[in-house]
Amino acid sequence: MPESKLRVGCIQLKAHSLDDAEEGLKHALEMVDEACKANPDVIVLPECTYPSYFLAGEAPAEPRLRITEEILEIFAKKAREHKCYIALGLAEEVDGKIRYNSAFLLNPAGDCIHRVRKQMMWHCDEIWFKPGQPSQPFSLPWGAAGMVICADARVPEIPRGLAVDGARLLLDTTCLVSSGKDPSALTNAQVGYMLRTRAVENQMWVVASNKVGMEADSVVYCGRSVILSPAGEIVAQAGSEFPEIIVADIPLPIGGPEAVDGALNPIEGRRPETYCLLTEPYDKLPVASVITESMVPKDNLPVVGALQIDLSLPLDTLLQQLKTMLHYASLQEVDVVVLPEPAAGQWTPEESDKILGYLKEISGNLRLTVIFSGVEPGSPRPYKTAFAVSNGRLIHKYRKAHLELSEQALYSPGDGDYSIVRIGNTNFGIVMGYEGLIPEVTRILTLQGADVVLWPCHFKNERHEYVARTRSAENRVFTVASNAVGASGCGGSLVAGPQGAILAQAFAGKRQLISALIVVAEARCKKIMPNTDAVYGRRPSGYGPLVSCKRNNG
Repeated sequence: MPESKLRVGCIQLKAHSLDDAEEGLKHALEMVDEACKANPDVIVLPECTYPSYFLAGEAPAEPRLRITEEILEIFAKKAREHKCYIALGLAEEVDGKIRYNSAFLLNPAGDCIHRVRKQMMWHCDEIWFKPGQPSQPFSLPWGAAGMVICADARVPEIPRGLAVDGARLLLDTTCLVSSGKDPSALTNAQVGYMLRTRAVENQMWVVASNKVGMEADSVVYCGRSVILSPAGEIVAQAGSEFPEIIVADIPLPIGGPEAVDGALNPIEGRRPETYCLLTEPYDKLPVASVITESMVPKDNLPVVGALQIDLSLPLDTLLQQLKTMLHYASLQEVDVVVLPEPAAGQWTPEESDKILGYLKEISGNLRLTVIFSGVEPGSPRPYKTAFAVSNGRLIHKYRKAHLELSEQALYSPGDGDYSIVRIGNTNFGIVMGYEGLIPEVTRILTLQGADVVLWPCHFKNERHEYVARTRSAENRVFTVASNAVGASGCGGSLVAGPQGAILAQAFAGKRQLISALIVVAEARCKKIMPNTDAVYGRRPSGYGPLVSCKRNNG
């Protein structure tokens, strides 16, 4: 057993079409030999390393392919030769016919010690593959690990289940697709920001291997194979144009989950008793009826914004700035504006109530709704609460359910009422501060029917940016992250669209109002690709390990 490090590697392969499966196999084996010159303990190859991912070609409909057992033995020989673990993706044959998109793990003795089958079918997958079932972590000499296949990492519940069961290393075999006129500049949502979020929210090392090039003159891969730390740091990454090998050393022992930025442990800080909705079948979810509502797109175009401001200013100065900036927001026809979250202990309940009263007063003259995060009296301690104020009155509030370490002695946690407030014809949900790193919260708001997630926060780094984009893309919702400036945060507030694109963003460190016109209809369409749906494609019967409440079958 290694004493101080675990060496992991990704083999980024050149794509080969089905007609060139033998050439692709030869290339993969040569790359394994090359990678093993660096003496890795574990290497990861892409999804469908053999025979190809897009299982159509110019050859006869059923070209002669090697059976799965034969391919596994070929790679088992390499595992024995190089004395390393090999994870690889294959189109798995069962009873003489390709049935599953699978990933296998071979140990240094050449034994197949683990197999997973892809659960989230992507685009054309269903033509050739059946979906697999949820998998469990497996033991390596260095600790517990899990495997996923490509689009499975887009579904937060899949890697989350592995992390909750103890996995601290995630091996991801991928065929991440892209498009663009410059092969050296290709990217993809997963390698751009989603896998960084998976690493942080699950406190895992992530090792993801992809292909480059093109199959069948139509399916283009972005490369960018990556190794990520539990802090979301890119430890090693390949380019997007050429076959490549990347290697990194993971310090041992691989530790347990830690508090991110010293604020919140996203594994140990979970509130599974509040996540019951995750296991409800699709037809019992509020979103099932919301997305079928009739809608005239031009009549559902609210403007949402974030007011990035220094909340540590003297109270009278802060109130004057709020009056001025909200007046600007009203003139710019912003319908809903989010203020940042204050730091722990920044205001007393009395000071918070003064600000809330002031916002009620001025909102009576403004045609907008303000989301203000403050302190609400409670027992035995007050609550950290987000208030929605509109036309001089309080229309909604949410008490923060996942308190940060610095907040736990000051406030009582909310009861997990992840509810929706309807403003105009749009459904809004609220998440606060570091609980935005808990994927279950935004997922439940989505299942409740949220079109827009409002996120008051106070990050001192860029974490809110890639997490907000991930929450939008995985749930197909809009996300408005309002981040503090001054002593509490670094700014960079943003509005992200349902595909994860940034629609508006503020400068770092400056007081600023940003806003974006949103097309609510985009959030009502949960389809990512043909045959791939962010909500309907979930498999809630497999998410039991994420909750500690009984499923309500009606």
